[in-house]
Amino acid sequence: MVAEEGVTEAEGGISEPEAGNMEGKEGVMEVEGGVTETEAGNMEAEEGLRKLMEGLWKLIFKRLRKLKEGLWNLILKRLRTVKEGL
Repeated sequence: MVAEEGVTEAEGGISEPEAGNMEGKEGVMEVEGGVTETEAGNMEAEEGLRKLMEGLWKLIFKRLRKLKEGLWNLILKRLRTVKEGL
């Protein structure tokens, strides 16, 4: 009876090589799921580039807004001079 229980435990259990392979697979999965140093560096670079682009767009829109205001002021000034000339 004892021998049979030992046999069934061995059949139902996992051998040492199989356990080692499972640990190896888990390690590979951790590496695949994680982020490497290179990827982390690329992500930081992308974040920096994104912030730079946001800053450039803000500057462009600020300049366009000033240009629009200046053009409207010029148009209104010309309209006033034409109106006074009539």
